[in-house]
Amino acid sequence: MQDNFLFGKHQTIHTQNKKAASFSFSFVFLSLILTILSFFIYLVYSSSFEDVKIEAAKSSLHSSFNSRVPLFQKMNPSNESNNIVFYYQGNIQLVFPSSQIYQDLADDEVSILIDSNLIFEKTTAKLTPHANILFNQIKSLLNTNFVKEKYVVDFVLSEDLTYAQNYPVFNEITTERVQQIREKLQNLSVPENIYGVGIEKGDKSLLKIHFYKGRQS
Repeated sequence: MQDNFLFGKHQTIHTQNKKAASFSFSFVFLSLILTILSFFIYLVYSSSFEDVKIEAAKSSLHSSFNSRVPLFQKMNPSNESNNIVFYYQGNIQLVFPSSQIYQDLADDEVSILIDSNLIFEKTTAKLTPHANILFNQIKSLLNTNFVKEKYVVDFVLSEDLTYAQNYPVFNEITTERVQQIREKLQNLSVPENIYGVGIEKGDKSLLKIHFYKGRQS
């Protein structure tokens, strides 16, 4: 019976020591965490912040954790190409509501597509009154600050011609229409080094006005 008493006493002392050691470790660990926290609070309190660096850090965190980035933000199109789109919407589209515009965000290019039947009178190379308005609008656009000395433009007449036809043999009226576009641009005193005129085959009769950044001599 005495042995059982001694064993119970030994077990009680061991349990008390174990609890004391556990309490001691928790106290030291908590003290360490509070000390580190106090250190960083002191650093923040005594530091000065620059708005530019804060915004840069916020942008970095946002881009790191936000996988869904809007297309325009991701491709980062130039203001110039956006301004061409705005000009089209406020001017050209009003005259040609059925026209279409495409913005290539990767290559910083803009293409405007207009039905050729709105540019030329049927079965002739004579320009329509709407076409005269269009070319004056294009001249004004080429003289804007966001296009001048930044972009060049191609006027491409896409005719509904059979693909079996050998390039560059086209029917006579298409050739005359291309020449008419060239003469119209010359009469408007548009510099020859900032534009080109050509023909391509297609399944529709369209005039494509293609703006792209290129070297101007």
